[in-house]
Amino acid sequence: MFIRKPEGYYVLGIDLGVASVGLALIETRFGEICHSSVRIFSEGMTGSEKDWENGKEVSNATVRREARGQRRQTERRKRRIKKVFHLLRSYDWLPDVSGPNIQDALNALDLELANRYGQHHNLPYFLRARGLDEKLSLTELGRAIYHLAQRRGFLSNRKLAPKKDDDMGKVYAGIDSLREEVSSSGKRTLGEYFASLDPEEQKIRGRYTYRDMYVQEFQHLWAAQQNHHPEELTAVRQATLFRALFFQRPLKDQSHLIGHCDLEEKEQRAPMYLLSVQRYRFLTALNNLRLAGPGAVSREISADERQAIIEKLGQCAKLSFTEIRKMLGVPKTFKFSIEEGGETKIPGNLTASLIYGVCPALWTGLDQASRDRLVDVLKRLESVESLDDRALALRNHWDVSDDEIDKLLSLKLPSEYASISLRAINRLLPLLEEGLTFAAAKHQLYPETDNCQVESFLPQVKDVFREIRNPAVLRSLSEMRKCVNAYIRHFGKPDEIHIELARDLRRSKGDRAAMTKEIRQNELARKKAYAALIENGIPNPSRWEVEKFLLWEECRRECPYSGKAISFHSLFVEQQFEVEHIIPYSRCLDDSRANRTLAHVEYNRIKGNRTPVEAFCGREDWPEMKGRFARFARTAKLRRFLMTETDAAELLKDFTERQLNDTKYASKLAAKYLARLYGGKSDETGMRVLSCAGKVTSALRRVWDMNRVLNVVPEKSRDDHRHHAVDAVAIALCSSKWIKALSDASAKTLHRRPLRSALLADPWPGFRDDLNQKIHEQTPVSHRPKRKLSAALHGDTIYSRPQIHNGKAVFHLRKPVFNLESEADIGKIVDPVIRECVREKFLEVGRDAKRLEHDVPRMRSGVPIRTVRVRQTSVSAVALGTGAAKRYVNLGGNHHMEMIAILDDDCKETGYEASVVSYLEANQRKRRAEPIVKRDHGLNRRFLFSLSAGDIVQYGRNGQTLGFWLVRGVTTDQKGRLDLCRLTDARIKSEQERERPTAAAFLKAKGRKVNIAPIGTWTYAND
Repeated sequence: MFIRKPEGYYVLGIDLGVASVGLALIETRFGEICHSSVRIFSEGMTGSEKDWENGKEVSNATVRREARGQRRQTERRKRRIKKVFHLLRSYDWLPDVSGPNIQDALNALDLELANRYGQHHNLPYFLRARGLDEKLSLTELGRAIYHLAQRRGFLSNRKLAPKKDDDMGKVYAGIDSLREEVSSSGKRTLGEYFASLDPEEQKIRGRYTYRDMYVQEFQHLWAAQQNHHPEELTAVRQATLFRALFFQRPLKDQSHLIGHCDLEEKEQRAPMYLLSVQRYRFLTALNNLRLAGPGAVSREISADERQAIIEKLGQCAKLSFTEIRKMLGVPKTFKFSIEEGGETKIPGNLTASLIYGVCPALWTGLDQASRDRLVDVLKRLESVESLDDRALALRNHWDVSDDEIDKLLSLKLPSEYASISLRAINRLLPLLEEGLTFAAAKHQLYPETDNCQVESFLPQVKDVFREIRNPAVLRSLSEMRKCVNAYIRHFGKPDEIHIELARDLRRSKGDRAAMTKEIRQNELARKKAYAALIENGIPNPSRWEVEKFLLWEECRRECPYSGKAISFHSLFVEQQFEVEHIIPYSRCLDDSRANRTLAHVEYNRIKGNRTPVEAFCGREDWPEMKGRFARFARTAKLRRFLMTETDAAELLKDFTERQLNDTKYASKLAAKYLARLYGGKSDETGMRVLSCAGKVTSALRRVWDMNRVLNVVPEKSRDDHRHHAVDAVAIALCSSKWIKALSDASAKTLHRRPLRSALLADPWPGFRDDLNQKIHEQTPVSHRPKRKLSAALHGDTIYSRPQIHNGKAVFHLRKPVFNLESEADIGKIVDPVIRECVREKFLEVGRDAKRLEHDVPRMRSGVPIRTVRVRQTSVSAVALGTGAAKRYVNLGGNHHMEMIAILDDDCKETGYEASVVSYLEANQRKRRAEPIVKRDHGLNRRFLFSLSAGDIVQYGRNGQTLGFWLVRGVTTDQKGRLDLCRLTDARIKSEQERERPTAAAFLKAKGRKVNIAPIGTWTYAND
């Protein structure tokens, strides 16, 4: 137990990310790293490793919800078809079913009718078409109606317009194309059109159809046959069958799940479709805009300009900045403030634009109250099932044509919710109308206070932030809570907490994916630059030389200041050109590429510790400089180059305070959570919780040479999980004292890049030795184990019943012919005739199976072959279910391995074995109310412990020192094999140092399971 010194002052640094948290407790007065630890919890999310590397993490809940939805849909479809069958059977319109399998009875009926009419390929469509003009027997009519139940078309329940990445646009395009085909063919119904097609020449199955096509056909068929069977086709039976065929349950009401307002705690969040909410949204965006031109001072938008933009936004869904510049007559060189962040437009009034686009005359003639009532009626009508009732409700209140009614009813109004309530919006709107920013209006009406009750330990996240739905943020804050509370129990409450959030946690899931893609592109560019430098005679290029090369290519090998051409020799050998910070580094500590470019030595000396405008504005060559810079620089870099003295003063005002208070939402969220330990972020003794800016801690790591702790070169390495602990040390030490020292040291070494570590004093004597010892010897890494039964229980593929082939049990699987990759795959086709036909076509198309998707092989009779049954010889499928539901599947992953010692009669261990338990078996044990981990394995067997993915073991082989390893998974290979990687290894799976011992070899080497707590303490585990 660490004993706090009375005169000590302790700071806890936290590096919090989407998949990890690093912590370091620093005694700042005497200079000591008391403790550091790392917690990894990425195993709490699901998705492939490739997805994780690309920032596409997926919540377990999402995967389970989608699978559950598919199961429900399949089950409801079965129940509906079964209900229709028994209804038709009760009318004696279908034959009796002697056995449990309905399909067998239908197959017998189809064979009889096909022989009668000579229709073997499209019998149901033939009956549906024939019934429009000729008398059908009741059995034939029943078969036609049953087919409508099997193929009843698509009907969307969604209230929201389709997203860009889904396939709804493809569905509706296919439906419209089919409608056009039916109309141009002169056929009355969909069934009549399909009956006219030859299925061997034109595909019928797999076409997108809509529900109203089948509703129309059912009504036509019923009316035609009612003349022939008036006593059987009654109105009651028609209504009963219609409901059984076409009823679709409405979406479940989820209004109770609507979050609460951030400003009015008792109020629910406002729906986005409301006109007032739409206006609040675009006014919030508009009031934050500032306009800046080349060499001009940034300014607010004038009142007349603002009013013109508001009028336009009130009628359109969005407005691009290009359109706004045209409206205001502003040159293209003028940029709006948020364009620097990549924004290209601001939102408008989406609800008004949708309705105005359908009936502009009606919308223009309504007052505000009538518009609100129309929007409310349209939203309520979305839940009305009958189209006629919805049309009548509109016709009774507004003078609209039938065509406009159809278009109004097809509108999909926004279904999202704002972050605040309607009551709060109504209070804020008058201030927003006056031009106040949202922050100013909120501060005036809802002044913030961070005062709260002092807590001894952090409470559960759900008790503090009830409205957070982001699974990544929830998991990160929950794991941080475990670690911080463990530190408090072990060391006591720290005097201060400094926190820095990883950049990926501050962003949405989509933003994180885009950011990861950009990182990958930058890595590729650096690798190319590295190779180019080696080719040009630089044997071991440093990171700084790589950055110079990239900047050289960016500015098109021309100095933006002097206009001189930059050759490779003059840049890397003669050193005539230098990397320079556009806004001086000592004034902003911004070392990103957006703030760096190349400059001739002479011009860099002239510029000194000034911005380009401060140094060169007014010179004769200033216009040429701006022109050269504008030809290659992005918006962010160009803004820095053209920053005026006024803008620079505004940017650099309260410089130190901004570095110690990150104002991004996620940072404020985490800081607010930690502040509950002190009753607020500050008290009478000063700030207790600080959100540090990442660029400052990055600079401190570099100048204190902290990157070499885990890397041979002075660059940060992310291949070791302990880099989070190194970051946490820098975060804990971040203070106004060191920010000022860093700025001063940067000013002294203005023309010598990079900044040398010797110019900034160490936090205390022997700091690096202390850091090395703590990180390498006393910083354990704990991993969150994955023991839940949340994975797939078996594979998605369903195989045939086992067949005997050459004395062995094999399984058959149906595949599309274009998925057969080789001639060996074709040799596995079960049917010999089909196998030869496919082989001939495969050779004909040049052994390119993908071409078989369009150039389809055919039987000798001309029947196309699109799918084939393939023999699977290497599959060990297991049976699930009974009776008609019996199916054969591959097992899913393995849940855990049970390690067992073999005993002799004296109870001494003579050997070892393992029992690997799949997710399916573990789930079945749970359903039988049995322990998931089985401890009784019979006589002369002793259970030792179990191992799951994410568990930690102590293991060493061939005389190696015992070390900690992470269990990546368990396999059934040789009755049990472990997949291990080093506990600290943060590389991707394919690059990790791996060990794959058998269970017996692992136990013979004295391997043990251990528990490592979030704080880093560990004990042996025997479960």
